[in-house]
Amino acid sequence: MHRFPHNMELDRLLEESGSGSHWRDKKKKIKYSNLRIKRIPRPHMLVDKNGETFNLEQLSDGEKNLIALIGDIARRLSIANPFSKEPLLGDGIILIDEVDLHLHPAWQRLIIPRLTKLFPNCQFFITTHSPLVISHVNPDNIFLLQNEDNIMTYKKPEESFGMSVDRVVELIMDQDARPSETKKNLNNLFELIERNKIDDAKKVLKE
Repeated sequence: MHRFPHNMELDRLLEESGSGSHWRDKKKKIKYSNLRIKRIPRPHMLVDKNGETFNLEQLSDGEKNLIALIGDIARRLSIANPFSKEPLLGDGIILIDEVDLHLHPAWQRLIIPRLTKLFPNCQFFITTHSPLVISHVNPDNIFLLQNEDNIMTYKKPEESFGMSVDRVVELIMDQDARPSETKKNLNNLFELIERNKIDDAKKVLKE
């Protein structure tokens, strides 16, 4: 059986996160440890989740993707720094496309702060369409890419960190936070109230 180095780092990344049926219970933390490969009867990966052993294939897509991501970065840094006592402190440039893919919202908020803390000397280039990810990144580190007539340009937001999802969607991603029909009905409702047409406003509410 082959055990992976830096399993403690995997714990550190995920220890405050939850998934599946557990994520609603904020008092229950999920702990991952002891990532390893068992070669008999056939090669497969195992990981301990809250002390219980699971085949990696039994985990959710989000869990598998996150474990694979952290394990791959740690492995590459270990290979690049074979004589270092702290290979996770090695330098590197890391490209990650759609970092939010399959991740639970709680993990989307944590993923970039945890990656940069876990691998402090690496430079990350990360793409995302998730307002949850954006809301946990400082605006200086965000580039909003635009492709017009095959010409790539970018702009930078004035703020982002700590913004609500609605504000990120509307102010940074330039999209409506609500469905267009709902937004239209709300605007109609507010207009009726402003014009003191209370009965008509009540009808709109009942529709």
